[in-house]
Parts: sequence; structure tokens; C-alpha cells
Amino acid sequence: MPNIPSPPVILAMVLAATVAVAAPPADSPGTYRDWFQSLRQPKTGMGCCSIADCRLTEYRLGPAGYEVVVEDRWVRVPEDRILRGITNPTGRAVACVWGGEIQCFITPPET
Repeated sequence: MPNIPSPPVILAMVLAATVAVAAPPADSPGTYRDWFQSLRQPKTGMGCCSIADCRLTEYRLGPAGYEVVVEDRWVRVPEDRILRGITNPTGRAVACVWGGEIQCFITPPET
């Protein structure tokens, strides 16, 4: 007969998985938590999401504008998602991505 975990063990496994999904990406230092949470989309004024959605990223400037890596592929950053005139304390480009879509993009300080 198979060894089936007890209900408390199953609950603990589900909670652990939930925490893992809600945790920030490995490249999102907790140092910038408040800054990430202060970011607002330029067009709507809505939050760019949370530290779990914002990450330091590679970027490039292509013929159609900025592009960033999302899920191992280059994606164009919509012009209305670029935050301009914001001091970026991370020293790198930052993309806030939710549901595979870029919510906000901040260039590194030198650009």
C-alpha cells in the first residue's frame, strides 16, 4: 500500500509551495524592497507590483526601443511602461513583470 502523507503534512507542503511562489526572485535584493514597492506605472499611477515581481535584468536598446529578458527571451518594453526621471539605486536595469507582461521598466543610472 502506498505511503500517503497525513493532512497536516499535505497542508505544510502546500503552504511551503505558496511561500516559494510569493518570494522575491533570487536577483531581487531585499535591500530595495521599499523602492520596488514605491514604483508606479507612468500611464495609470498603479503600482508596478511588488518585490516578487521586480528584478534586476539585462536590457538592450533595439530598433523598436528597449528590450529586456523575460522567461529566457527578449521582449520589447512598451513605451508607456518606462519610468523616466527616477533615481535607480540598484545600478542595473529593473523590470517588473507580472503574468509574463512588463509592468514597469527602469533604466540603469548611466542611461
